[in-house]
Amino acid sequence: MDPGYHRVAEQRLAGEPGEDGVFPNLKTLRDYCERTGESVEKYSFAVQVGRKPTDRSKAKIYPEQHHLAEMEERIEYEESAFAADLRGEERPVDQKLNGKKREAQLFS
Repeated sequence: MDPGYHRVAEQRLAGEPGEDGVFPNLKTLRDYCERTGESVEKYSFAVQVGRKPTDRSKAKIYPEQHHLAEMEERIEYEESAFAADLRGEERPVDQKLNGKKREAQLFS
């Protein structure tokens, strides 16, 4: 097992920040702050996109139907791209590739 992966898994299970005050993910950070009463803004988490984390009351929570529709749409695109590869045709454009309209690189 990869030592880095194992370290992150242990940190998630412990529910505590690392020595540098960084959590492995936002869920662990929010759980910790709810448990201790500390502010989420005091910490950060790995692979953070925004400038600072927010508490759960400001979280974007999507209904299960949204996730299902997104997954079905993605599978439909991947099936079309795979079929185009098999037929020797050009792949369709991935409309949702990181918000940009460009060709996806499947298994590259």
